[in-house]
Amino acid sequence: MIRSRTRKKEGDAVTGAPETLRRSAPGCAGPRNGGARLAAAVATVALLIPCLAHATDSASPGSFKLIVHPGVAGGRIPKAVVAAIFLRQVTTWGDEAPIKVLDRSLTSPLRVTFGNKVLGMTTLEMSHYWRRQMSKGKVPPAVEESDAAVLAFVASTPGAIAYVAADTPTPPTVKIVQID
Repeated sequence: MIRSRTRKKEGDAVTGAPETLRRSAPGCAGPRNGGARLAAAVATVALLIPCLAHATDSASPGSFKLIVHPGVAGGRIPKAVVAAIFLRQVTTWGDEAPIKVLDRSLTSPLRVTFGNKVLGMTTLEMSHYWRRQMSKGKVPPAVEESDAAVLAFVASTPGAIAYVAADTPTPPTVKIVQID
C-alpha cells in the first residue's frame, strides 16, 4: 500500500500525492526541476496569449455588423449566403448586379470574429482556402484596415458588402443588414 504524504514539500506542485507519484509526474518533481518547469510555463503562456486575445474577441456577441450599399435590395441575408459571398462562391445579387466584397486584414481581430461566426473558419483556414482558390485563378476580396475606409468604400460602391465593428456609427450612406 502506498502512503500519501499530507505535508507539502516546498516547491511541490502536487500536494498530498504519494511520494512515488510526485517523483514520476513530469514537471512536478520539486525544486530540482524548477528551472525547466518555469521555462515550460513561460513558453506555454507565450503561445496562449494570442489565442486568448482572439477568444475574448470572438466570444463577444454582436461584435460586428454587416453593411451594404443602400442600392442593395433587402434587409436580411442568410448566414450561408453571407459566407458564400465572402468566399466568392456567390458573385451577383438577386438582380444580377455584381457583388463587391470588402474584407479586413487577416490579422484584424474583427476578421477573426467574422471568420469564426460567419465563415466557420479560423484565419489560418481562411489563408489556406484563399491559397487554393488563387491557384485556380480566383482572387480574394480587397482588404481595408479601418472602419472609416470600409464605410467610405461601401457608400461609394454599388453592390458593395462589408462589415464594421458593432459600435461604429453608420451614416445613412450605408445600409445595415441582418444575418439570419
